[in-house]
Amino acid sequence: MAHNVLEKQATVLSPWRWLYWPSLFLGLGCAYAIVMLWPYLVEQRLRLRYTVGLMILTALALGGLGVATPPVLRRQGKQRFLFAHLVLALVTGVCLLVLRVGLDQVIPPWPNCDLRPIVPLDFSARKTPGARPGVLDFYPWFSTPMNSWGQRDLERSFPRVPGVNRIVFIGDSFLEGVMCRYPLPLLTELKWRGESSEPIECVNLGVSSTGPVHYYHRLEQVGRLLHPDAVFLFLYAGNDFLHPEDAYHPDRANRLTAWVRERPLPSLLGELSPRTTWWIVNRFHLSEYGRGVKEVAHEFDDLYRMAQQPFAVGVHQLSEHIQRHHHPEWSVEQIETVLRRGGSGFWKELATRTQDPEFLQGWLVSAMLRCELTPPPGWTPPKVPPESEVGPWVAATHSWIEAIHTRCTQLGFPLVVFLAPTAAGDPHYVEYWRPWPGFLYRSCTLPLARHVLLVRRLQESGISCVDLAPVLRGIPHTYRLTDGHWTEAGHDLVSERVLQEIRTLDPGKKNHPPQQGDTK
Repeated sequence: MAHNVLEKQATVLSPWRWLYWPSLFLGLGCAYAIVMLWPYLVEQRLRLRYTVGLMILTALALGGLGVATPPVLRRQGKQRFLFAHLVLALVTGVCLLVLRVGLDQVIPPWPNCDLRPIVPLDFSARKTPGARPGVLDFYPWFSTPMNSWGQRDLERSFPRVPGVNRIVFIGDSFLEGVMCRYPLPLLTELKWRGESSEPIECVNLGVSSTGPVHYYHRLEQVGRLLHPDAVFLFLYAGNDFLHPEDAYHPDRANRLTAWVRERPLPSLLGELSPRTTWWIVNRFHLSEYGRGVKEVAHEFDDLYRMAQQPFAVGVHQLSEHIQRHHHPEWSVEQIETVLRRGGSGFWKELATRTQDPEFLQGWLVSAMLRCELTPPPGWTPPKVPPESEVGPWVAATHSWIEAIHTRCTQLGFPLVVFLAPTAAGDPHYVEYWRPWPGFLYRSCTLPLARHVLLVRRLQESGISCVDLAPVLRGIPHTYRLTDGHWTEAGHDLVSERVLQEIRTLDPGKKNHPPQQGDTK
């Protein structure tokens, strides 16, 4: 009996038993990670440090369980031991169910959650009764139609409609038709219906603040499941060129190189829990859209009211606003001096109108001021951008286009790349921003040099490419002055060129039926 008492005291005082529960939870987490990441582990597409870390954590969990289980089992007995784990499994299941139900209330369904890292803006939504309407409430067509996928498009379905040709458009805000009545794919489809009896679907997968890396994964995660007859890829010279360090290589497209990234970009958390990833990215502004735009409450309406003031009053109010919310490192006088360069012509374009209205936007004014105040004194924009700012950026971007082309070839989808230039060819836009040469260089001169080189590289590599610069060159009022997107006139010209490309496709060629495993 004395022996039993001593054994019991030794068991109670054993420090190893406290390792049991941490080791158990760590082991369960490692087991879940191994199951979810197994394809990446087998194909060695997971970063080496992540693989080694997972192996170390698994070894620690197994070692802890091996050491701690015997004293816990002796202390509790087999029945209490099994009962505790049954209760733990039940509580864990209930917690996971509650978490899933809660996330379902705030996270949009697939494919919305794999297309957009943020909830799409809907200016036509009804506000609280009695609330003062914002300026965008008077332009409801800016965000309509909006379908259940979170896209500015008609309702679409993954199953093919018999006898209907389908073209998938992949790109950024230029496909969303910012501030225009129709997004580009829908305008193209509408015009096609007016000239042909051959039915066609122009599915819009354009998402603002995304680039070529997103386009690759959007094609992989959503676009290929639509089984299109063709893929139209749109790249904008203003912000789609990638840093040389972001160039494509075979591992980068699939390897999990980050803990968490916006969907559909791959990440560790994205593979383990896609819905939680969407919530974290949305909540903590981790997407490109969230990182690139500083949120200031009611800024859009406040800047609109400033723009309706007389030039001197409005510019001073704008300078104070920018200094307070965006650039406290500069004085109001510095900011106002730069803004006054445009004179009354700068302000006159901001007057209220129903067709192609212009709106002051904080991000644009901030970007322009950085271009004008950040360079050292005496710096003048070069007429010809240096090679270091052109060639490497074009090569990195071209590498992802080649990867998209290769993937489309594997899937049997014809790919056409449309290159949208900046507003360098719009004389009205260039004249408007001429008082700010630093901004004009960054928004027109440099992107134009990259655009020209990319067109040549695509032609040399045999990728079907449509250069939209000749379509828009020399025609005024084709670009919006205050955000650089196409106006209604610009949209109309581009849609005609897209229609011309559609006519070259074989309308009788239907794509392959869905293959096994190609559904979400």
